[in-house]
Amino acid sequence: MTSPKSARPDPSAVWLTPEARERLEEELETLLSEVIPAAEAAVGAASSQSSSILDNGDLTAAMEELALAERRASQIRDTLARSSAASSPVSADVVEVGCVVRVKDSFGDVEEYLIAPPENRVRGVVCVSPAAPLGAALLGRKVGDVVSYKAPAGVVKIEVLSIEPYTG
Repeated sequence: MTSPKSARPDPSAVWLTPEARERLEEELETLLSEVIPAAEAAVGAASSQSSSILDNGDLTAAMEELALAERRASQIRDTLARSSAASSPVSADVVEVGCVVRVKDSFGDVEEYLIAPPENRVRGVVCVSPAAPLGAALLGRKVGDVVSYKAPAGVVKIEVLSIEPYTG
């Protein structure tokens, strides 16, 4: 087995389907227009009850809620900003992010995976992160390649049967 070449020229780019981008944009809008303002109001209301965080469980909870919402909004902004540099695969010669890969395991079972970040989960399609052991093992591979990767149950061997760009 030869070592696969990098299938992504920009490792910071995030590949997103149009549906995933839309879901993230909607989630960000909800955070910014509803969740964060409500959490800020809760912080204000709780802080008027007592100025000491040590004595005010409501204030502590509201501040934690606000921090979580702001962190998630920041994560979404970052993902959306980095996704503009990513593009869909144009060929199916090698496995890269954005490809649907059919594989056969040593038991003869055939599975199909979308190699993409978890934000791209689609009903009816198993999404495998390129950072996961299976995803990382498949990147750069071609049809006919036999790939080994370490799974929780031990080392697994699979054969790449087909590669197609994801079209939705």
